[in-house]
Amino acid sequence: MLMTKHIRNCCKQIALVALLSSGCATISDENQADAQTYSNLRTYESTLLSLNKAGFDILQFKSLEGFLEFCTNTGVLTKLDYLRINRDGWGNVFTWVNRVSMDGEREIWIISSGRNQILENGGGDDMYCKVMLDKSGRATSNVHASAWARSFTIPKPSATAGACDGSKE
Repeated sequence: MLMTKHIRNCCKQIALVALLSSGCATISDENQADAQTYSNLRTYESTLLSLNKAGFDILQFKSLEGFLEFCTNTGVLTKLDYLRINRDGWGNVFTWVNRVSMDGEREIWIISSGRNQILENGGGDDMYCKVMLDKSGRATSNVHASAWARSFTIPKPSATAGACDGSKE
């Protein structure tokens, strides 16, 4: 019972960090899809980093649907959040890929096919969030987006943000 309460409290903190990290700004209609996609990718990034920091095994997720289901069932994301971030700004479902890099890092890629709506595995105009876990389980990340979307300022989440491990930061 105590552990379940701790997990729920962690998930509420993670949801708050993800919400605050996604930000908002005034943008033109022409760039709305880029901005929405970028914001969604940053929400994925901050949520995955926060879950990792809280001790959750983020490599357990093999699909976007599985990840979003976990997040909505635990209260990390609301049903409204789910509807907002499960697609990119062009209406396409994000692609979730688990990879192992050449140096043995485990990677989670969440990819939007971008403006041309052709999935190029992170190349071309694709936009993506990549979370890398080294052999010790430490997570780092980056978000690749169009030059315009990168100018859309949202504070980068910290891998050390959120104190769900009981420490007093």
